[in-house]
Amino acid sequence: MPRVPTSQQTKHRSRKTRKEPYFEKERIKYEYLTIPGDVLSRPFASSFKKNLDPEFVEIPNMSIPKPLRPPPLALCDLECIKTLGQGQYRVLLVRTKRKAHRLDRESFFALKVIPRKVIRKKAIFHAFQPSDEELSIDDPERSNLALLPWNPFIAGLLQTFHDAQNLYLGLEYIPGPTLRSHLRSHNLGLPARDANFYFSNIVCALEFLHSHKIVHRDLKPENFLLGPDGYLVLTDFGTSVRCPNEEIQWKGVGTHFYMAPECHEGMKKIDAHPKDIPYALDWWAAGCVLYELLTGEMAFCEAHEMLTILKAYEELDWPPRVQVSKRTMSFVDDLLEPEPSTGRGCAGGSTE
Repeated sequence: MPRVPTSQQTKHRSRKTRKEPYFEKERIKYEYLTIPGDVLSRPFASSFKKNLDPEFVEIPNMSIPKPLRPPPLALCDLECIKTLGQGQYRVLLVRTKRKAHRLDRESFFALKVIPRKVIRKKAIFHAFQPSDEELSIDDPERSNLALLPWNPFIAGLLQTFHDAQNLYLGLEYIPGPTLRSHLRSHNLGLPARDANFYFSNIVCALEFLHSHKIVHRDLKPENFLLGPDGYLVLTDFGTSVRCPNEEIQWKGVGTHFYMAPECHEGMKKIDAHPKDIPYALDWWAAGCVLYELLTGEMAFCEAHEMLTILKAYEELDWPPRVQVSKRTMSFVDDLLEPEPSTGRGCAGGSTE
């Protein structure tokens, strides 16, 4: 017969196998860990300076080190040197004057001043009343540049500021003239080799923007700066837009000398809408800039704006004095094709 355990054996076994809780309120004891002051590291020793027991050693001349990174810049840390440009918005050359941190150094950047009332007027025009917080972010240049990583062909955004009247964009400072100023010194256009070099810079900038779904929409020589190394840098993203975007205004945006035919108001010759092939807008403007680099003249420039628009539908005229290859002429003609679906790099972008 199997052995039946007695009551005492059962009681003893249950006492052995019973699981006690890990914490029991009646057994909790609070113990404090005390560390002598002479073994504390410097950042933590200052908190033990007061109310120390006699056996603890106080470290003399104790100071907490400064942060490794300097604090963000403020408007009061900047000094205005001069005005770089006065277009739709004013651009200032500023430098930092703060010396509070060991990493603070004198640096220069371009400060673009955007009045709040300008953004508010645009918002009211589109039946939208922004708040003060929304005003600080409702700027396409700030929004789009903040999405971009650094690129040598783009003047990047460094920091933003704001006060009660203006928004400020701290941009990379390019100490050089605009491409327009460079063209004025060459009235008859640039040599084909130089024009090819500058246009390759434009292609690199556009390919980078389009890979991040951003359309510039105001490509022209005034918006390209010559850097110290001789390469072009694209600026002024005030009319840029991230695609796809159904709510943005597409027509009538930009400079009409470099504006694609489908962007002109009231023109019914082209059925395509700019939002259907948005990147074609930049390639059209790039073709206009390339023509101007080669000839020293604007591709479409008439006394009246409507005449300029109508000329875009005509065959492109090349001055007899300009000596360029037929391949180059054909390339420019493809970029300045009025129908966006049949040209302008729509098939493969820069690879086309």
